[in-house]
Amino acid sequence: MDLYHVSTQLYEAGKTYGPYPLNHFAIQRRTDSYHVKLEADFEAARPKMAVSRKTAIFAFDSIEACLSFWEGERDHGSRREDYSGFGYFYRVTMPNPTRAPFQLSGHAFFLLQLDLPDEPVIAEYWHPEQKWRCWEYLDSTLTVVERVTPENFLVRGAFNCIYMEDKRLSQRLWPIQALSI
Repeated sequence: MDLYHVSTQLYEAGKTYGPYPLNHFAIQRRTDSYHVKLEADFEAARPKMAVSRKTAIFAFDSIEACLSFWEGERDHGSRREDYSGFGYFYRVTMPNPTRAPFQLSGHAFFLLQLDLPDEPVIAEYWHPEQKWRCWEYLDSTLTVVERVTPENFLVRGAFNCIYMEDKRLSQRLWPIQALSI
């Protein structure tokens, strides 16, 4: 299955990379108390066969999702400086990826900030039962197939609409009063 990955690093096609520190900025450098608690909660609920989010390499099932992730972190993330440079986008394969709903880690983070329980969201992340449409993939390594360029902004706009459907679903399942969608 072709997946897509973004990095500040330039990688060679045909080479395998990982594990950590490939995505050193994605999880490990978020040290505020909410992110530390969130990742501890993810780790506590992680299935034995799934790679830890703390050492995982992340990928997405479309280049549009990959670009959306990059832009979201650059524009709204807690460590924007990590995403201020140029992102290199790749088509990749992973040997044994875990598939999880893309939107749920962010929703769990908002719940924690409001002192609401994140456990139901994290349980859904590791064992999805709802009809999610946007997915992230975690594994300990990835192999670069080729470098790609996100070009089709209309398709990215369509992806953002689909992502918002997932965001509305998570808001319906685990409401956050301060969040309007």
